[in-house]
Amino acid sequence: MRRLLVFCALCALALPASALAYARGSADGTLVVRNGSSGDFSTPVVRLVAFHGAVFGQIDGGRIVIDDLTPNDTYAPLVTNATAHIISADSNKQVWKGQNMRFRVDGGKYTISLYGVGIDVNAVGEPAAGKVWLQGSSTLPVDGKYSIDGADFRSLPAVGAWLSIGG
Repeated sequence: MRRLLVFCALCALALPASALAYARGSADGTLVVRNGSSGDFSTPVVRLVAFHGAVFGQIDGGRIVIDDLTPNDTYAPLVTNATAHIISADSNKQVWKGQNMRFRVDGGKYTISLYGVGIDVNAVGEPAAGKVWLQGSSTLPVDGKYSIDGADFRSLPAVGAWLSIGG
């Protein structure tokens, strides 16, 4: 009987702690971009800064720039169908160019910039995972949509904007 009473008391103490952790927003931050495009290839459609999590997607045509902020870990970006791959000699930055490219970045911490047309991105990271720059096109008829942390999809901003993911 005593054991049952002690067990119930411990459960009663643990319940408020778990409820508090849930209320603080322990869920991962998410970003989804669908059919993002820019009329100007000098400005990224998507730029994830200091992102720690997993990112994957595809680009119909354009450029992927990934700066590895944790180069000594065991993780490395994966990009397929690129027609050009450039590795910067003075930093941990890599650039891929091409059409119908697919990419995956997981583990580590990265800054990822995506330029071009037909950009689809799915990202998930720990709470307060980072910032994202989003910019659509003010000249193209379709500039894409985005959703952050499960919110409704919205049109990409014609004038770029920094937004927070998670936390």
